[in-house]
Amino acid sequence: MSTKKLAQLSMFSLFMLYVVVILLSFASYLYNIYTSDIPIDFRHDRPITIASVCYFFALCIFLFCKRNLFWFLFPVVILTVPNAFNSLFPGVFLSPMSDKTNASFSFISHIDIFVIFYLFLKKKINLECSHVPYRYYSFLIYVSLLMIVPLILLCVKHVLKGGDYIHIINGAYQFRYVVLLLLIGAELYTKRNVKLFLTGCMVAIPLLFFEGAISTILAGKNIVGEMFSGNFANNVFGNSASMLFILFLCLARQNQGLVSRVSLIVTSLLCLVIVLMTDVRAALLASIIGSIIVLVYNYLTAFRVLVATGVLVTCLGFFLFHDKEILGYMYTTYNSVEIIINAGYANNDLAIDPTNSSMLTRIAIWKGTIMMILDNNLLGIGTGQWNYLKSEYGIPFNVLLDTHNDYLNYLVQYGVISGSVLIFMFFLLPIIKMLNFKSKINYANEYYIALMVFGVTCLTNANTNKHQVMMLFLVLLLLGRMKEEKTKQIT
Repeated sequence: MSTKKLAQLSMFSLFMLYVVVILLSFASYLYNIYTSDIPIDFRHDRPITIASVCYFFALCIFLFCKRNLFWFLFPVVILTVPNAFNSLFPGVFLSPMSDKTNASFSFISHIDIFVIFYLFLKKKINLECSHVPYRYYSFLIYVSLLMIVPLILLCVKHVLKGGDYIHIINGAYQFRYVVLLLLIGAELYTKRNVKLFLTGCMVAIPLLFFEGAISTILAGKNIVGEMFSGNFANNVFGNSASMLFILFLCLARQNQGLVSRVSLIVTSLLCLVIVLMTDVRAALLASIIGSIIVLVYNYLTAFRVLVATGVLVTCLGFFLFHDKEILGYMYTTYNSVEIIINAGYANNDLAIDPTNSSMLTRIAIWKGTIMMILDNNLLGIGTGQWNYLKSEYGIPFNVLLDTHNDYLNYLVQYGVISGSVLIFMFFLLPIIKMLNFKSKINYANEYYIALMVFGVTCLTNANTNKHQVMMLFLVLLLLGRMKEEKTKQIT
């Protein structure tokens, strides 16, 4: 079988699996609505839902009139359409009903609908990929298989035991979005569509900024230091902004002629303002690291990075060990971390204050997640189970949470084998390729640099557990791979 035929068959098969996931989810939702075994949420009559529906359908009408502007509208849909739109569909709760804060998520999202609507307007699913290197498609095919195989096996396991599989595949948007990009991603191989996508991001970011400001003010919080978005909350909002800040900063420095340099600089600065106003420490650190990388990229090699890291750690250690107040505080915090690891979070000896509370909370969450991974190392637990299992593993917070670490999140959801390979493909491979990139051309792979910076923030937050961030992340990963392929052709 030819490479082209193999790619077409793989893409068609994965699309059929996409349909199967949707149908399985829908069947389980209908069953639970009928039996009331699992609570199903259906909040279609809220004012925010009505406003979201009007906004989304306005974008769909625009797409209907100007379907050649899909890649301009796509980032606007990803970043700015409120999740309240998804309340049109029944949703399963993401954590037990006993949790103080909770939310539901439907089996299909506005991103699914927008892409499917676009495919419908095209009147065909594009399985032709002769003008795109197969390596580009094989990467996505492998990613989707690594996600769907453990989920299907887990579903079969639960059905054989007489259980319901809905918590296994609820939140399987990561797989669904990879498949959707397989069907439309070839279009991003053209310079025109890349320009449209970047322009769409530049339009969406100011809209997102104003939405965040309004949401923060209405919530009675301080807009400087506590800014959040209704879609992304605080941490993920800051982390996503840091990734986009570095992306547009790198594009502005390289000045490749895709978009106006002035527009790139303004957008980059606006993203930096969002980072500062959210006051997310991981986002601030990532922005600093990314800025340094953008400035000195042409001088980076793996050896120089190791040397620079060693010097930085040495200087930081020298500073800390000569400040008795900081040293004492670190010792106290270390004792608290040790207590959490040995005895759990609910201990009176913990020295918790506003400065270290988020870190100590994360330690408790990470400890429980690692235990969960060890008990479910082969297939993982699925994409919607974590909150339902957290109390069994000593995580004492009865609120809606996530793993607060993307790396652990992939391991616990898909198992050690699939999760490890996904971590390598998503986070480590872009770093390796960035460091091995030779200056045969006069600009860097800005997408890999942005993803590397994003990987830093993923150490403290499960950023891609937000479905909009996952789609944005995947598109940037695709753009990075395509630029790599084009570079190979040039050189």
